[in-house]
Amino acid sequence: MGGSEFGPIQKHKIGVRDGMGFYIEQLRGRFAGLEERWGAGLAGAPDVGLYRVVGAGGCSFGESLVRSAAAVEQAFGGLTSQLWDDPFEWTLPEQLSTKHRIAEYLAEVAAARDRGFAFLKSDDDLQRDIATPDGMMSIFSLLLQCLLSAEKHHARAVMCLELSPPHAGPAE
Repeated sequence: MGGSEFGPIQKHKIGVRDGMGFYIEQLRGRFAGLEERWGAGLAGAPDVGLYRVVGAGGCSFGESLVRSAAAVEQAFGGLTSQLWDDPFEWTLPEQLSTKHRIAEYLAEVAAARDRGFAFLKSDDDLQRDIATPDGMMSIFSLLLQCLLSAEKHHARAVMCLELSPPHAGPAE
């Protein structure tokens, strides 16, 4: 009755810290949870074959995981500095060829996310419109689109990992 996975829908602010609003905290928690799942997936991945293509869709764990993180990096880079560059060039398999390098990249993305949330002081900030490559949109819409894209890529990474378990054979 009037609830969601976040609990009852309420108009007042609950569970806030540092003066942040309820919706900012919910978004922060969703992104933090995604980052935790990135780390868990990476920890469970084999040391070799991170970019081994599996399945009919032609996906790989490494590429899908990095694409998930790149979506977050791009959105928060745009939010904080209006630089909407696709991280494609610095997230190539040649650059992020080991679990250690991917972990370093994931830590950089988490830091970018923290910088982005530092700009948001209240839920009212989520209503502000900003210019994006796709046109004007609210910060809330930008973050929801980013989360949806990052979650989609992460789900694909999990699927690839399940299709290519650690004992699956030689690298690439």
